[in-house]
Amino acid sequence: MALQVNVSDTCFPSSLTRDMMSDQYQPPTDLEEVVSSEVKEWHFHIYFHQRNADAHRAALDLRDAVLRLRRDGAFVAVPLFRVNTDPIGPHPIGSYEIWVPASSFSSVFSYLCMNRGNLSILVHPLTREERK
Repeated sequence: MALQVNVSDTCFPSSLTRDMMSDQYQPPTDLEEVVSSEVKEWHFHIYFHQRNADAHRAALDLRDAVLRLRRDGAFVAVPLFRVNTDPIGPHPIGSYEIWVPASSFSSVFSYLCMNRGNLSILVHPLTREERK
């Protein structure tokens, strides 16, 4: 099973996205600019079919496992205790989110890839730019 990773224009300011699409776009190479613009925080949204008790239980079991691993020092990850049992905002089905700093991204991403079962996961960076 492949982990679904969706990266959309919400990652970038709309002006940057337009610039990147142009033929003249040149990726930045200035070290200071690249380091200062690096993504520092990530959200993982764990999705489950809210009317399916098995999927809901699997999602909560995964959240509890992440909490135990965080407690034991495996990585830094903060699952939010709010579980959306109905669609909310842009999320079409039941969900909850896990906040992760960039320093733990690889460990959390790897863990979720290997242990998500039949759950879908949306990953997106947190940036200073909000979608307009």
